[in-house]
Parts: sequence; structure tokens; C-alpha cells
Amino acid sequence: MMSEEITMNAKRSRQSKSRQRGAALIITVIVIMVLSILGMSMVTFTTTEERTATSYRDGLQARAVAEAGVHMVEEMFRDPTNRDIVPKYSSNVSDCGGGTPAADYCGTDEGSTETSLNAIGIWRSARPAPISPSRYTGINNKFFLGPFKDAWGQTFGGTYATGGGVYDLKLDCTNPATPNGTPIASTTCWLDKNINTPLLGWSSTAGYNANAGKITDISFYAAPSDAGYQYGICTVRVTAVKTQNGVVVARETLEAVIGDNSRKPAVFGNGPVTFDVNLCGDGCEQIFANGNGSIGNVIGSAGTPPILSVAPPGTTASPSGSNTTTGATPIVSPYINPWDLSYKPVTTAGLSKYFLATARPLDAVWTDGDPNTPADKSPRVCGLSGLALCQDYNLEYTAGATPAAKPARTAGDTPYMYKWDIVNKEWSATGCTSGATLNCGVASPSFIVAPANDLIDGDATDAAGKVDNADIPFNKFRVAKTTFEIDDDYDGATILVDGRFFKHGSFGGKMSIIAVGSLYLHSSTHYWNPALENRVLWVTGRDIHTHSNCCAPSNVCLTNLTHPESAGIMATHEQFSTESQNAMLGVILAENRINLDNEVDSTIAIFNDNGDHGSLCGLPDWPWSVPTVPKIFSMKSVPE
Repeated sequence: MMSEEITMNAKRSRQSKSRQRGAALIITVIVIMVLSILGMSMVTFTTTEERTATSYRDGLQARAVAEAGVHMVEEMFRDPTNRDIVPKYSSNVSDCGGGTPAADYCGTDEGSTETSLNAIGIWRSARPAPISPSRYTGINNKFFLGPFKDAWGQTFGGTYATGGGVYDLKLDCTNPATPNGTPIASTTCWLDKNINTPLLGWSSTAGYNANAGKITDISFYAAPSDAGYQYGICTVRVTAVKTQNGVVVARETLEAVIGDNSRKPAVFGNGPVTFDVNLCGDGCEQIFANGNGSIGNVIGSAGTPPILSVAPPGTTASPSGSNTTTGATPIVSPYINPWDLSYKPVTTAGLSKYFLATARPLDAVWTDGDPNTPADKSPRVCGLSGLALCQDYNLEYTAGATPAAKPARTAGDTPYMYKWDIVNKEWSATGCTSGATLNCGVASPSFIVAPANDLIDGDATDAAGKVDNADIPFNKFRVAKTTFEIDDDYDGATILVDGRFFKHGSFGGKMSIIAVGSLYLHSSTHYWNPALENRVLWVTGRDIHTHSNCCAPSNVCLTNLTHPESAGIMATHEQFSTESQNAMLGVILAENRINLDNEVDSTIAIFNDNGDHGSLCGLPDWPWSVPTVPKIFSMKSVPE
């Protein structure tokens, strides 16, 4: 009995140990499985993390490349003549032939120009509009030259749509119409050769996988608009990719709005600029002098000193604490073109008060009552190749393909007055007088005229530098001396004067004066505001000379700065000089290339002896082309 019990206990013990060994094995297997899963998970997690980090890095690099492309576009607008990044155009096809060509793309018409552009990977869409040209051309095929608003061909008007749209301009090494076609070689494609290579160090031999990536597309569209008004120069889309073994691993498309941040100077002088006593300051003044700059006391609502820039070797002298700079880029003044249609009113109300006072009668083609003659009433380009071929209404030059200078004006000529004929789109003498007293009835200004011989100067035997051989809108050897003295003003009138304009006495209201000769203003005149929509107050082919109180609501800075209606552009081809207490608002320009007219015998472009000059932020509007200061208004990532 005892023996059987011992045997059974031994058997139970063996069974218990066997069960323990089985449980341990199961636990071991479970632990191994858990550890294996954890290990595999760690490997997977690590691999995923590495891939995520790599993907994130590739994405950041692609975005950085796209951002660099946007800034490159900004630089294209900033320096549109930089041939390293902006292609150069020529109408001479041979200029694009072989070696180091004089131009990067050529064409005698839009079709041949497009073919030449396509050869270097630059494309233009045909835009759906009835206005010619159908493609974006820029200004004379200079794609990025401002101000981007004068005509359809100069304006970015394309629209973007997902998967397509109408671009104005595209840089792409593959034809966008056949994206799977044969790409353009990197050695000739403008995007690769002139953008990717210098920007990213990319090359066709080294590839771009080792660096940040590559820009594959830069497309230009219209700027955003609101109520028909565009804000900015253009919308640009830049796409960049990074690839690995020929497969795209990251892509980024940025959409940016490039705007025009041009400063509107209060004073712009191609010579010294001097304000000896006071300058109204509201913190908006931009004063540019191609020579010395001198500013006296700064007074006004803000009292902030102006930004005064001079071109070397000019020097600055201004109040303590003012923002002064030297080494400014030499100034190129806008062409002062008294007869250009830039100064023609555009509204019916403005055209009803548009007058011309001439030293002699107009050619019949301008007064024949036929709206079809002359055939071309559009503005003409000034220049040495066709000097004085601006819209001068044949006052100085005969019509035709080979114009010739008319005889100089003389004291024996009969002055005439004309009013714009809105129906026939020409001048009309109906109801207007001729002779020593000029007017066009009750609803017009009136003048007392003193005819005089033109001053003929600039003979080839004269001293060097006396002839103004710059691009000017009148005979460079001739200075108009016939004087038109205003006898009665007319509110809202725009007056073209074929000679010198003279004012003696108080006149107010709105009037814009554009004169071939000099402008002289004497006696007090307050509230003389510009009548033209582009805020032109005075434009002259020679000098502007003001004497006595003039040209703003008062002689008190704080008062003037609250009257934006008085802000006007005063432009002179040579000197601008003021005497006594003057208060003026707006932009003043003086070209001052030479000193032909001895009426203002000064080599100072702008001189203000006792006067105030006021500036208002953003006023007046700028009617001429000026160098663009591009700025990235906005930039965002968009789906491609």
C-alpha cells in the first residue's frame, strides 16, 4: 500500500514537471514572437521615419527651389535689360545666327518671333481677345520692361485654370502642347541654361539629384483684379521638382503676385536740386538729384525729413536726422513731350474744354472737318531718327514719310486759337479769333499775344555742349519766343500753347498748361489745380519760372497738405526756378540737359529760393514710364 502511494506520487511529480516545461516553452515562443514583432515594427518605423524625413527634406528643397524661381522672376522685372536672365530681341534675323549672337531671339513678325522663342523654350499663348497682337509682346518685345499697362500687348492678361488656362508667357524646356514630346536640349533651353544652371549649379552632365532640384516651369498670367482694376504686374507660377533615378520624388508649385512698388518722387531733377528755405514734409518725399541736393527746414504735419538721393559726384546737404544717400543711379528723365496725346483729355467734359493757341495757323488737314484726316492721330515717338515727330499737329514739321522742318515762327505770323472738335476728332477755328487777342467765345480762356521771331541757336560753329541733341519733341535749334499772356482763365480747361506762356495777375480754378516754350507765372495765384485726369498741371519744353505766391491753397504747409486736389505734376525740359513765397504740391521734374533758353539763366535744375514744396503720399499719379521697383506682394503653395 505504501509502495503504491509512493509510485503514484512519483508519477504525479513527473507529470507536473512535464506541464511546467510545456508552459515555459509556450511563454518563450510568445516572448520571441512579441520581440520579433517589436523588432520588425522598429525596423518598419525607422524605415518610415527615414522615408518621411527624406520626403520632408525633398519637399523643402523643392519649395526652396520654387521660391528661388519666384525671386528670379522678381529680378527679371527689376533689371529687364540683364541679358543673363532676360532674353534679348532683335528684328534682324541674322543677329540670332551662331556663335555668340547679338540677340537671343529674332523675328520680323509675330509668327517668326514665336518660332525663335520656341527654339529656346519660351512659349506664348494666343489670348482670346479681338485686340492685336493676340500674344503678349511686352514693350517692343522686351518682356519685363514696365509699366505693363499701356497696351494689350504689354499687359499680362492670361488666366489660370486647373489643368490648363491661358498663359501669357511660359519658360519650359518641353513644348506645353506636347508635354511628352522631345524636350529642348539643356544647352539651348533658356530655363535650364540661364535659370537652373546659375541659380542651382545644375547641369545636364551632373544632373540635379545631388542638389536641391530643378525648376521645370515658370508661367506668367494676369495680376489679380477687382472691379476691373488689376493689382500688381502679373501672377507667376513656378514649379520645381526633385527626382531620384528618373522618378519625381517631390514637386512644389508656388503662385506669387509680383507688384510694382515704384516710388513716386516729389522732386526729380537731372541736375542739382535746391530748397534753400522750407520744404513741406509729410514723410512721403522722394527727392532725386543728378547732381547736388540741398534741403533747408523741413516742416509739415509729420515733419519727417525726405529721402534725398544724389548721383555721383553729387553731395547732399539737409537737416539733421534726414535720410540722405549718395551714389544714386544717374537719372534719366522722362521725355517732356508737349504735343503728345498723353496730355489729351479722355472724357467728354475734358475734351469740351480742350484748346490750342498757336503762333501761326494749322495745316488744313487738322481743320477740314473730316474725321478721317489726318489718318494717324495717335502719339508718335520722339527721337533723333525722326526729330520732332511727336504729335505736334504739323506746327514745326511738314507731314509725310520724309518730314521737313517748317520755317521758324516770326513776328509777322498771325496767331490763331482752336477748340477741339469732338465729332470730327480734330481742331476747329469756328467761333475762335485770330490775331493779337485770342479766345473761342465766352466759354474759353483768352490770351493777349506778342508775336516774336523764334530764337535760332545751336549753330554747328557754337561751343561744344550748346546744342541739345537729346530726344526732344521740338526743333533742337529753335526756341519759341512768341508770348501768350493769359487774360482770362476758364475753369477745367486744358490748353496747348505754341510758344511761351505768361501769367500776370490772380487766376484760380482748374487749368492744365502744356507749352512748347517756357512758362512764367507772376503775381499771386491760389487754388490753381490741374484740369487733366492724369493730374498734369504744367508741362513745358523749356523752363518754368514762378514769382510771387503761387499754386496751392495757401503759403501754410499744414493747409496745403490737406488739399490733394492741388497736387499736380510740373515738368520742364530744362530749369525749374521759383522766387518769393511759393507753395506747391506734387511731382516736379526738370531735365536740364543744357541751358539753351537764356530766360532762366541757371544751371540748377530745380531751385526754390523762398518756397514750400508739399508732398502727399501716393499723389499725384505718375503719367510716364519709370524704372520699376518690383515687389513680391504674395506667395502661396498651390496644387499642380
